[in-house]
Amino acid sequence: MIKRIKVIQGVGSFVNYRPATQVQATLEFSKNTIIYANNGYGKSTIASIFKSLSDNDASRIAQKKSLKGGKPVEITQEVIIVHSTGESYFKENSWEHSKTTVPKIYVFDQQFISNNLFTQEVEAAHKQNIHVLVIGEEGTSLHKNLVVAKEGEKHINNLFEEKKNELIERQKQSGRENYLQIENTEIDQIKKELENINTQIELKRKSETIHSLTSKSDLVLLTWSFSNIKETYSSSLESVHAEAEKHVKEHLKMHTIDPEKAEPIIREAFGQAKETCPFCGREITDIQHLIDAYKNYFDKAHHQLLEKIDKSKVSIAAWNPSSDILNLKTKYIEINNAIEGLKNYSEITVVLHSIEFDEVINEIENAKKQILKSLEQKRINLTFVPPASEILTLEKQLQNINSWIEEVNQLYKNLKIKFEEYLLKVRDLSMEELTQKQKQISKCLERFSLAESNWCKGYFAIESAYTSAVADTKSCAQKLSDYSMGIFEEYQKDINKTLKDLGVDFWLDSFSEKVDKKQKQPYADFQLVINGAQVPLQSRGDNPEFQNTLSEGEKNTLSFAFFINWIKRQNNLSETIVIYDDPLSSLDENRKNLTARIIRDIAKKITQTIILTHNKDFLFILNDRLPSPKIISLKKDKANGSNLVLFDLEKEKKSNQHQRIDELEKYLEKDYCSVEDAQEKIRLCMETALQFKYYRYLGGISTFGKMLDKLQELGKLQSDLLRILRDLNDVSSVPHHGENEKNPLKELTRDELLPDIRKTIEVLEQI
Repeated sequence: MIKRIKVIQGVGSFVNYRPATQVQATLEFSKNTIIYANNGYGKSTIASIFKSLSDNDASRIAQKKSLKGGKPVEITQEVIIVHSTGESYFKENSWEHSKTTVPKIYVFDQQFISNNLFTQEVEAAHKQNIHVLVIGEEGTSLHKNLVVAKEGEKHINNLFEEKKNELIERQKQSGRENYLQIENTEIDQIKKELENINTQIELKRKSETIHSLTSKSDLVLLTWSFSNIKETYSSSLESVHAEAEKHVKEHLKMHTIDPEKAEPIIREAFGQAKETCPFCGREITDIQHLIDAYKNYFDKAHHQLLEKIDKSKVSIAAWNPSSDILNLKTKYIEINNAIEGLKNYSEITVVLHSIEFDEVINEIENAKKQILKSLEQKRINLTFVPPASEILTLEKQLQNINSWIEEVNQLYKNLKIKFEEYLLKVRDLSMEELTQKQKQISKCLERFSLAESNWCKGYFAIESAYTSAVADTKSCAQKLSDYSMGIFEEYQKDINKTLKDLGVDFWLDSFSEKVDKKQKQPYADFQLVINGAQVPLQSRGDNPEFQNTLSEGEKNTLSFAFFINWIKRQNNLSETIVIYDDPLSSLDENRKNLTARIIRDIAKKITQTIILTHNKDFLFILNDRLPSPKIISLKKDKANGSNLVLFDLEKEKKSNQHQRIDELEKYLEKDYCSVEDAQEKIRLCMETALQFKYYRYLGGISTFGKMLDKLQELGKLQSDLLRILRDLNDVSSVPHHGENEKNPLKELTRDELLPDIRKTIEVLEQI
């Protein structure tokens, strides 16, 4: 049983509730406890705290952080609940308990209604929640067994699906639909099939490789030409230049250190000379014969020979024999590798004689350099004729290389012809089909391995387990169905009795269990009977249905009926605490007495009843119905937010008139308010008493003096009583009307006012 709330800090409207030690005893909960408060003072927060404690659900409290100015208050949430088995503490977002036993608490609140009734729209979750609610603990146990069975079936099914997928893959790989049924007697036959297919694959594989090896292109002959160089080597000046050459060379020999080097220079210098020879300094007029020789020497033929030499130099310089030889080497290596590869498929004895490519490159490059050098020398000295052997050596090398190329090409051609017949044998076979067949037969052969044999045994085991799991699920579903069939009939009867006790004009019909075909989840379904008409939960178009037929108050009443009958069916009901958070809606005012009776009857069977309400009339009814209830109220202050305080039942049951009379009597004993306040109470007491007794005559008259005028006119008051009332009106009218002029008869002290207060109390008894 809940004894008291010791601390609520930072939760909802409870910013810092910590009652003093001497106050805690007055706020001790009893077997029947009523907590009264206006809306917004923290009733639902208390209900959420108790629900959080029962379910060990910290989120219910964490979501209700105290707010100030629209922002969360910077304070640690803390709750301490004292109950019969110890204390429970909520701090740092979790519950801890001084003892392990926590009371079982059931809460009827808006969350219960929204979870189980279709307050906004009909959803599958509501139907499933009602189903769980109805079937109770025994049914819940059966339902849990069904859930466990389904989870087990789902788990086994997942494993089985994996195995089936693996089997499908094995069937596909082996080409055998009866893969699991392959017998050991087939092993020899399968091995023979595999041997045959391997032979076919090897033949096909050879053909593809041989085709690749015999498809290399031949070596290309080298096409180097040295005819232009040979012609340049043998070329010289025409004979008509012989005399000019003689004079020039003699002159150069006499006047230059190196006549051969001077010759090209003179060609340039001569064009610039004017009056003297560039070598001897003699006047040109004295050596006319020398000038003539120069001119003959450097005529057109002379220039043509130089041009031929330059062209030959450019041609030989651009020639790249190394690149040609290296390309030849690359192609030769490719053919040689192909020939070596072909040796793997035939007993051929072909041997290719290679050449020393690097040596050949070196020799040719050296010959090239020598030719360039000879051409340069010839250019300097046009009479120079290089040795013809320089060209003949290159031509011999070219001939040797091309002969070797032809020899290699012929040998390779002979091999191609030799393998053509072999290639024809396997040309029409499909390697893809052969390989696929080989894989299938190999997979069949794996079926006889220990690992694969164990896999097949595992498949049969999981298949058997799945069959058993399906049967178990079916059995659990049948047990739940059998139980539910009886419990739903009983529940419908009891709910309709509760609805009748609550005075509503509708009841349940066709209350039964159904199963969602897609989700395979059981749910509750029903329809209502309203004024003799069947109203389903859902309908098409604008036809009557649950949502558009019942008011919110009627939905709350139906939810309350579900809750009450759910509570009645709980095991260990005598150890249960039931909390009602505002069980009445604004539309349930006419059911206050009926609701209180039902709560009273349940309260007799349980450990503790706690009702939170904002309806004071309902509180008074509960106070009369429940034995020895403890009544607590919620108040607010700016510093600490909501607080629990003792509810003053006697005071709250009194009317305003009774409270004013009590306060006037209290004023006679104690000076606890101002004289003006006491005068005001005299006036209000008189006005209320006259309005109550003479309401038929006073109509819209509301002031004390005018009431007396009307009653005097009608002759309703004796003269002595009228005089006393006039005196009391004079005494009490100043504070009411706010007169500014001073009147000694009306500005009284407490001692002067006391006789009028006594007179007021006496007159009230006379009216």
